[in-house]
Amino acid sequence: ITQIASGWGHCVAISKQGQVIAWGANNHGQLGNNQKFQGTGTPVEVKLPEPFSFDAIDSRTPIQVKPMQVACGGSNSALLVKESDSAT
Repeated sequence: ITQIASGWGHCVAISKQGQVIAWGANNHGQLGNNQKFQGTGTPVEVKLPEPFSFDAIDSRTPIQVKPMQVACGGSNSALLVKESDSAT
């Protein structure tokens, strides 16, 4: 684990491999696992949406991102990502 944050009843962490994991209360969807109201004491992987950028002609271009920092509020979570080279 490279970073961890905690909210009122949940936690979110970033692993050394770049996985985002979460556990605890989920009554507001704060675990990010699309299982609202189903909390868990076992860490679950947070599936990130596929990020993209827009080029000059408004077409979507997939990009690689790396989780950099997590933060939690009382019943919410936030993730800061950075565009990364696919080789890293």
